[in-house]
Amino acid sequence: MGVLQKNLNSTTSIDWQEFKMLFNSNIQSSIEICISNETVAIGGNDFIIDDIALNRIESKSDTIILNYQPLLLKIEGPESVNCKDQTPKVIEAVSNKSQITYNWETTNGKILSRLDEQKLTIGTGGLYKVTIIDTLNNCKKQQ
Repeated sequence: MGVLQKNLNSTTSIDWQEFKMLFNSNIQSSIEICISNETVAIGGNDFIIDDIALNRIESKSDTIILNYQPLLLKIEGPESVNCKDQTPKVIEAVSNKSQITYNWETTNGKILSRLDEQKLTIGTGGLYKVTIIDTLNNCKKQQ
């Protein structure tokens, strides 16, 4: 809201003076606004009122508790296997999540069990990788 003032007998430019006021109406559904001319001098009452607006400003808040646990993956089993060792060994993918799918793979080893199990039975040494997927959050981790 503002006040636009100009002496109607003058050729000078218009002087715009902005005026704003915030108030809390609480539960009131109506308000009375009174505008009065406080200048009593001759020629002092030449003014224009423009753009009176009443706007509703609301503030809302909420609390969100986020319990974030990153998807963890650890491989347990023999640290190393001799490439000539033909004795089956078991390696296991361990995670902090409960609903996990598994996908094992190797480029140079020998897999003796299913590729989608938590525990993998291997027949020889080699490089083995597992990708786990947290099916609740669709997060993936590979090791």
